[in-house]
Amino acid sequence: MQKKIVVILLLIVLLPVGLLAWLGLRMANNEQRVAAAQVQELVQSQLGNVDDTINAYFRALQDDWVIRLRAQPLGTQALANLPQELGVVQQAFVIGADGQRVYPSSSAALTESQKQFVQRTAALWDNPGLLTQGASIGGVVGSANANSLASKRYIASAVSADAGPAQWGWYTWHWNAELHHIFWLRDAQNRLVGVELTPVALVADIIALLPSTNADGTQAKSSTRLVNGNGQVVYEWGSYQPASGEKSLAMRPLSHPLGTWKLEYFGPALATAGVVNTWGLVAGLLGLALALVGLALYLYREHTREMRLAQQRVNFVNQVSHELKTPLTNIRLYAELMEDELDPAVDEQAAGGSKAHRYLGIITAESQRLSRLIANVLSLGQLQKAQFTLALQQGVVDEVVARCIAAFRPALEAKSITVQCTAQAARVVMLDAQALEQILNNLLSNAEKYAASGGAIQLETTQAHGVSTIDVRDLGPGIPASECERVFEPFYRISSKLTDGVAGTGIGLDIARQLARQHGGDVTLQAAQAGAHFRVTLRTEFVEQTP
Repeated sequence: MQKKIVVILLLIVLLPVGLLAWLGLRMANNEQRVAAAQVQELVQSQLGNVDDTINAYFRALQDDWVIRLRAQPLGTQALANLPQELGVVQQAFVIGADGQRVYPSSSAALTESQKQFVQRTAALWDNPGLLTQGASIGGVVGSANANSLASKRYIASAVSADAGPAQWGWYTWHWNAELHHIFWLRDAQNRLVGVELTPVALVADIIALLPSTNADGTQAKSSTRLVNGNGQVVYEWGSYQPASGEKSLAMRPLSHPLGTWKLEYFGPALATAGVVNTWGLVAGLLGLALALVGLALYLYREHTREMRLAQQRVNFVNQVSHELKTPLTNIRLYAELMEDELDPAVDEQAAGGSKAHRYLGIITAESQRLSRLIANVLSLGQLQKAQFTLALQQGVVDEVVARCIAAFRPALEAKSITVQCTAQAARVVMLDAQALEQILNNLLSNAEKYAASGGAIQLETTQAHGVSTIDVRDLGPGIPASECERVFEPFYRISSKLTDGVAGTGIGLDIARQLARQHGGDVTLQAAQAGAHFRVTLRTEFVEQTP
């Protein structure tokens, strides 16, 4: 019983804490996911703003050069002066309507920079359509191409924009692991006119547009990197220093013509929020666990105190019952001796002789009933302390049943209750006769008290396969189906007209069941059309009789 109480108290502590821990972790995970989604949305918005800033730079270049290249006299000298006038321009070119290179001239001598330019853009002279591939009036995105040139790999793509009837756009390719850009347009003579940007100047202009890290450290603890197509960090701003190999919290590819570049965002915000939530949850659970442990200890202490008091009461009752057992036995013994000493002849002649026999019979019957009550109390104490042991001896079940019926017959006849017994358990077996007598005494006592209105008790004994079975039926009011198991609980009595005004302790059926289980069997309540039907089963090994 004590172990059960400890288990129950542990469950009182562990189940709420476990449930709250599960709910808390689930809520923390949900909050962390929501926070991560919000941070992702915010970061993507910030990266989108940076992308828009870079796009605005290219649009400004595009608008400026559309005007310049349309208004510029496209003579040889004017084209040669463009790199000096515009620092971001590295080289200019013109491709005729027939697809032939006009500038740099294919017939005149070229400068060293022009030679390098022609070498970098050799694929364009072989196939000028690379600039406008997929483009049409109004401007659409062109397709990507991959060609080899002087054992180098480069990828070219074209995008044209709408600015009236002319076409223009950006052409990008990689040369010597560096991204190059060309802006081109088609003039009124259907020529392709364009400029190549200086990579270093272009990167410098873009970096000048990006935020810088505050020297005072007031900037948010984050870091943003501009990464080129080769995975190299071109520029970084922010006070957060990512660890080596740390993964970015967010990434956004840049729009064309920097489509191979990307922005990466780093920061500790999500990890820190998760740690704070986890520690807060752990602190709350520890507080709750301590409170529940305190409550459990208090309940355990109170229960232990009550159990000690109850045990003291039981011990006291056991001691008193044990002290009453000897004088009660003497009272019953001398009452029986006095009954035997009465002279039958004097009894018939004396006016009060018959009364003396009747009075002695009542004394004997009541002393037997009190003996059964004391035996129940003593047995209950032994069973609770696990001190009860069977005393198996050779015996006959039918003989034990007959003795019990004989002991109860005067009390049953006084209430006009007849007893019918079908005895079929006459074999010699190993049993504890006193335990069986106590079981039957409790069942017959209940029938006497609660089923007198039925007028009859039926007993039937059988034996098979080492098991003896005793069925005790009465024709009284019976037991409600809802109470079939509770009647075996100690000190429990059905509250109804059946039990009102009837004396009893409520321990008889509990003791009967425990004694039967000690004997390898059980006491069960069987379904019955009328009255109550109790079945006693005992494990009784047969004893082989020698001839």
